Amino acid sequence: MAKILFKGYSTIDKKIGSTQLFDLNLAKQDLMNHFYTRRGERVMEPTFGSLIPTLLFNPINNDMDDIILQDAESIIDTDPRFELVTADTTINADANSITLNLLLNYTPDDKQVTMELQFDARAEEAV
Repeated sequence: MAKILFKGYSTIDKKIGSTQLFDLNLAKQDLMNHFYTRRGERVMEPTFGSLIPTLLFNPINNDMDDIILQDAESIIDTDPRFELVTADTTINADANSITLNLLLNYTPDDKQVTMELQFDARAEEAV
């Protein structure tokens, strides 16, 4: 039986059943929470969060890809459970959406995982 390294709780997308998360699932949820939190939104932690949600309605310029990738790299660097292998962005100006595709190495198991994070107008309206 595999040894559990990390244990936590999440109520996101949980209607019935356990809210416990372990290891890789917990680490992925923690990373998603970091990305979907706007920078400055967390009390007493003004540098926690991502700039990406605030970029949705900004004019698209040549630097936007670089800003998104730098932000993603800095967020992933804060979590010792992950190492960034590759990151790619897709910006859709017509739909006001940004898609961030990540290939990560989950260091406790030395396993590669992919994550696709979607930032769009519908997510903005929910805030």
